[in-house]
Formats: sequence, structure tokens, C-alpha cells
Amino acid sequence: MAFESEHCVTFNGNNLTFDFINLDVNSVLKLYDHNINRLNTILEMLDVDIETSIQENPYFQSYFRADQFSNFDAIAILQVPKDKFDTLFKINIKYEDLEDNSLNSMKYAVNPLGWFGGIEGDVSFSEGMVTDETAVDPYVQSDQQQVKKDFIRHVLKQITNSTRLNALFSNKQQLVYEATLLDSLFNAKIRDILLRIGGKLHAPLDNSVSSSNPVRTLINNIMGVQEGDDLANNDDNEARKILFLDYVETKMNEIYENSKNYDYFVLGTSTQGYGLYYPLRIETLHPLFQIQYQEVHFSDVFPNQTFYMPINGSFAVNPATNPDLSGLVDYNAVDQTFIDIPFQYNDNLAIKLTYYPKSTQYLNRPLGPRSYKVLLNMSMEMQKPVVFDDTFLIQSIGVDYSGTNVDVGDLYIRKGTIEMDNDLSKNVFQSSGYNNHLIWMFWNDTGTLDGETTGISPFNYYPRLKDISKIEFKTNQGNDASETRNWKLEIYTRKLDIDEEYNYGNLFTTQTQEQNYNVAQGNGASWFTHDLSGLMWYDMSDGSGNFESIKGQTTAPYENDLNENQQILGIAFTLSDDSSYYGFQGKLGEVMIEFHDGRTIYEILNAT
Repeated sequence: MAFESEHCVTFNGNNLTFDFINLDVNSVLKLYDHNINRLNTILEMLDVDIETSIQENPYFQSYFRADQFSNFDAIAILQVPKDKFDTLFKINIKYEDLEDNSLNSMKYAVNPLGWFGGIEGDVSFSEGMVTDETAVDPYVQSDQQQVKKDFIRHVLKQITNSTRLNALFSNKQQLVYEATLLDSLFNAKIRDILLRIGGKLHAPLDNSVSSSNPVRTLINNIMGVQEGDDLANNDDNEARKILFLDYVETKMNEIYENSKNYDYFVLGTSTQGYGLYYPLRIETLHPLFQIQYQEVHFSDVFPNQTFYMPINGSFAVNPATNPDLSGLVDYNAVDQTFIDIPFQYNDNLAIKLTYYPKSTQYLNRPLGPRSYKVLLNMSMEMQKPVVFDDTFLIQSIGVDYSGTNVDVGDLYIRKGTIEMDNDLSKNVFQSSGYNNHLIWMFWNDTGTLDGETTGISPFNYYPRLKDISKIEFKTNQGNDASETRNWKLEIYTRKLDIDEEYNYGNLFTTQTQEQNYNVAQGNGASWFTHDLSGLMWYDMSDGSGNFESIKGQTTAPYENDLNENQQILGIAFTLSDDSSYYGFQGKLGEVMIEFHDGRTIYEILNAT
């Protein structure tokens, strides 16, 4: 069998990079511009009209050689929400395969709607950040190294033989804009490819198919399999293999546990002949089987599954008689259940894109293409819930009562309670009156604030202050008309040097006393909605200002950069730092943090 090397999976610890689709797009960008003089500009060089040259299916590695994409000019990294790709690859596994650890009967499918979450959004390839090592101009400021700008630098360098003469061109911004228009064309072509490869839910591929079967390639690389290997006894990629097997077992057990609750019918052949059999169960813990039952085995369908039928069940019924199957489930629905193969944070899905100029020469200068291996680097989901439960609340008070005489009931009070609020018709959090709660909505480090911070995000996501679009939350300060205390919002930023003494760079906090409260304003025991724009903040000199003014200041040790460019370490809600929180009965609810890229963090409050 011939091996193709257009496709591979490589590993770095627990994380993988999957070289997925190679788009060598030689095309012409249709210029949508009402300026007739435009045709005399460099803009004509962008040639991005999709031709028939990529109508052929991409080649996938026949088996599992670790060959990467080759012949690319640059590497670009684009952070993407992993949940936008978590449903792209799917597998079907028989429960009996789990029991004997064979996984030999897997079926594979590619879900076209799993590309960036469906058909509405597109991957912004042009925003990918080209690595300094592979950029046309490695000395450009890092936040200006997007693919769309690097490609234009490539074209202009070919014309001028220099990266220093780009100022001669007056339409660079328009050129860059035109490069962004390629994103939709690339995404459309990728979705077209996904429609034609990898098997589908209604027509999956199995282990007998190696060509254009990317899910098989991915799974077998995770399992560390070479042609002829024993799937169950291979120790390559051990860490990721364990993650995968644990995930599959969990999902399959969920499916199996749910399936035990149904009565089924099966169209097949047993010792009683061919026809419909019902009601069938896949376990005997059912009133129908308390006294007597019999096993049913099918020779033509589900040969490895044992079914159980009551003595008075229906055997080999002719389906043409239209028997009453109401309340029964076709067992095919269980047997054909597919599960998603989600990515892990910091996994990469690699797409190779090749950009071509419209002409092969300009002003007698030869012009050539430039190709990019774009790493879609998996990071925090678009929607990230924070679950308030007992574990979360105990962590929030930072007090271990296990060695004291505090009983369970009192502990429940001391860590605060989650209760239904009649005014909001939602669960809210009620402070304990005993402890200063520190409720982390976003902790963006693998270390701890009271231990050592690492500088590494567990979500592979590093937003800055200026990336915050919105923070909203509701508070209720109780019935005491003299109450001026309230929850405060804290934003911690990362330190510049991981070896610095302090665990964070700066702390920006809202004012609580006589500010950002509502009781004294005559609202009584009512709920008040707070938003980022309306909150008053302490600056680092103990002054005050709104969030925009805080972002626009500079704060040591970041003297050379605005606060807004500091990366976020954590976002928390808390009370006073001293004993003034005692007796505070304030409530907190409907917390939502939103970033400009659309990612949202929100709370889910589960009552105990």
C-alpha cells in the first residue's frame, strides 16, 4: 500500500497537532470597489478566485507516519475557541469493544457543521500571527505580524527587493483589507472539502478505509498505532492515549447507562427466524424479568450483543403486518450513536494555505506565492460557565473547618448559601455573614495566587484589560437602610517576570464603601444591576476613576505601557479585606464577563 505524507499527527506531551487540510488556492480576488482608478493599483495583484485546481479531495496519510506538512514558507498561530471544533470529528464505538479493549469496530465520520460551530461564522485565517522566525520582516512589532500583513509585505518585498520601502505604497491598508476577503473563500472551500471526505453519520467509514479517513488517522495516532500493531497494547503517546480512553469510556458508559432504561425492537434473524423481536432489553433489572426471561441472539445484526425478552414477548414478527411498536426504540439508534472527539486546550489543527499574486510579475519583477501553515490553536470556549457548588464555595472562603467543632449545618451557613430569589426567579448566592468570600469567576493560571503563579493559562487564553467588553452583575444589600457595603470586583494582572516576588502584577479593584451600592439610594432590599461603565475604581495611587480611565493610566512596573495592555490573571468578587464583612447579608447573581472576541464567562448556581 502506498503511503501519502500530506497528513499527520504529532505530539508534544499531552497536546497534539493534526495537519489536516492543504489548500493550495490559486485564485483571483474579485475586487468590489467603485473607484474606477483602482484597476491601476497594486490591488490587482491579489489573485484569489477559487479555481478547479482544488476540486480534488485532499490526500490523507494512509496509515500513521509522522510526516508533517512540507514546503510552506511561514507558520502562523491563530487562537480559536475549542468548542467551535469539538464536534468536527466523530466516532462510533460498540460497547462490547470497550469491554474487550479492542476498539476494532470503530466507525468514523466528519461533521461539516463542526467547522467553526456551523455555517454562520468563519475562521479568520488572515488574523493568524506569523512567528518571528518565519515572517517576511521579523523586526516588525509582534502584534503587527498577522498573515494579512505578512503576505502584503511579501508581495511588496518582491517588487522593491526590500522590507524598508513599503512606505512608497499609499494603498497598503486597502491591500491588507483585500487579503482579509480571502477568509470567507478559504472557509467555503474547507466546508466543501469536509462534505466530501471522512465519512458521514449516515455513511461512516471503518478501519478498512485508509484514504481520506482523517478521523481514523487521528485516533490511531492518539493510540500510537502503526500498521499491524495491537491497538490495545501500544504505549506510544501514553498521556494522550489515557486521556482519550478515559473520555471514550466515560461517554460510552453514559450511553450504555441511558440505554438500559429503554425497551427496544430489533429486525433480525435469531433461532426463531427472521422478523421483528420486541420488547427487548439489554439488562435484566426490570419488572418484566423478575420471574422469567430468555436471551435472544441475532446472527445478522448486533452479533455481539445479548438481548433479553420476557417469555410472552413477540418473536420473528413479519414487519409487513405493521405491529404496534409504540413506546419502543429501534436498537439501531443506540448502535449508531456517535460521540464527539473534543480537542484539548493547546491542541493544534493545522491548515496549509497558499496565497498567490494575481500576476507572475509586476514592473518586470517576478512575483511568487507564499504559503502558511496556520495552526488553529485550541483555547477557551466561547461560552465558559463557572459552577457555584459546595466545593466552589468552600474554596471561596479559604477556611478549612474540618478540624473544628463546626457541624455540617453551620458549615453550610458559613460558606454561604445558594437559594432561589423570588424577585429574580433565579438562584442567587447569599453571603454567610461569617467569612470574606473570594469568588473567582476567572482564574487564568495553573498556579495559585497564595502559592506560585506560573504564567500559564489552563485555558490557553491570555486576554488583556482592553479585551474586556462587558462585566455585568446584580447585587442586593439587604434591608438595612444604613448598609453601605457591597461586593467589589477585583481584576488581577500577570506579573512581568515569573521570578518576581509577588504572585501578580497589579490589582485593580472597585470601591465598596459609599460607592457602587444601592440601599442608601432608597432602593431598599432590591436588586441593582452593575455594569463595567458605571463602576468606580481605585487607581494605584488610591485615587478613583472609571474603568476607561484606569485602562488609560500607566502603573509600575509597567511604566512603559498602558494598563490596558496588561494580561488578566484573575477576576473575582469579594467583600472587604478586614472584619467589616461580618454580618453582611448581601446577595450576588447574574454574573457575566464578556470579551471583545465574543467569549463569555458566566455563573451557574446549583442549589444544594
